[in-house]
Amino acid sequence: SNCASRLFFAEYDTMTGALSRELAPYVKSIVGVDISQGMIDEFNRRVGNQGIPPEEMKAVRTELKGEEGELDGQKFDVVVVCYCVSSVSLLIVI
Repeated sequence: SNCASRLFFAEYDTMTGALSRELAPYVKSIVGVDISQGMIDEFNRRVGNQGIPPEEMKAVRTELKGEEGELDGQKFDVVVVCYCVSSVSLLIVI
């Protein structure tokens, strides 16, 4: 059995899930996380169009705060942050 096929993968600030869709054949399940409901809807629409069931790949809208029990307490083997500008404060001093 392929070791990667047992991995649980999370993609934070997933947007429409481009990376997740590329990795889907290699992992057991994927949860995409974003704070934008529009991005979540598009992610899940594209996944549905590919015929991938939600128990294998889905996106949820939430803002992760590092609190216990987030994402229903699910544990992940791999977590990727692809593009997180909207969640990071930037201070520029001139």
